[in-house]
Amino acid sequence: MRPLHAVPVALMLSMALSACQLSKPRVDAPPILTPANPVSGAPAAVQPASPAPVAASRAVALLDAVCGASLPNFGTVDAAARASGFAAATGANTLRSASEEVSFRLQDGPGDGKTCAMTFASADGPDAVKTAFASLGAFKETPLGLATKYRGRAAIFIYDGPGQQVGGAQYYTVRLLSER
Repeated sequence: MRPLHAVPVALMLSMALSACQLSKPRVDAPPILTPANPVSGAPAAVQPASPAPVAASRAVALLDAVCGASLPNFGTVDAAARASGFAAATGANTLRSASEEVSFRLQDGPGDGKTCAMTFASADGPDAVKTAFASLGAFKETPLGLATKYRGRAAIFIYDGPGQQVGGAQYYTVRLLSER
């Protein structure tokens, strides 16, 4: 005969184990395949392709084509980005390129007005990227970061400097805002 105090312990242990066995796995949507979330064990040929980093000069040209062409209030950012081959990213207020590692986002502020932000990856080094964007105007240190008047117009270009590095590409975010 078992001691009486062993029954509750055995019963609790049995209940705990059975609860683990009875729980059903959570059913979620299949994962989105990206280079950061590859197919486990699959050969590289079936892995999703990464969008290519862009040259610094291409990043400047895209900023001009999308943000610069939409000044002074950025009312045509969406149309300009789509005309340059960008599409809306799922669940985000962001337009992305399928072939190049570049995205645009229209944001509120700082202060009144909008800001057109571009994030991109480049294999060019930080000095080459900064030099390419210096073609917009001479940088000055400001409370918002390195900034310059955008091509002599009533707009401010802000260079946030290099961000995260992934593989051989460095990520950057640059912003264009109309003067407030």
